[in-house]
Amino acid sequence: MKAFTDHFCHLFGEVHTSISVDWANLYPDTNWHLEDLNVPFTEAEIKEAIFSLGADKALGPDSFSLFFFQIFWNTIKTDLLALFYYLHNSTMQIKRLSYALITLIPKVKGASTISKF
Repeated sequence: MKAFTDHFCHLFGEVHTSISVDWANLYPDTNWHLEDLNVPFTEAEIKEAIFSLGADKALGPDSFSLFFFQIFWNTIKTDLLALFYYLHNSTMQIKRLSYALITLIPKVKGASTISKF
């Protein structure tokens, strides 16, 4: 199994990114309270964002509409709050948000090496 994983990771690539923003250097001559940008999201802020948008809107072409998030808020809020917590603390593994299931189909009869799938 590791051979297949290594082969396809090499084929499709794997991106590792990290983002850090130094607000003071970006806006040195401002008297804004930029440290407020580094505080964690609150449950109230997240809920307000979800409930203030149109219920018929979707976050992406393959995503649930906001109606789903609004109706099931009490069921999913713990997981959503955890997601924002990990995102804020830079412990979120972004690659875990999007998985793909690859089904290997042989290109040739009797395929015996990875490249023949």
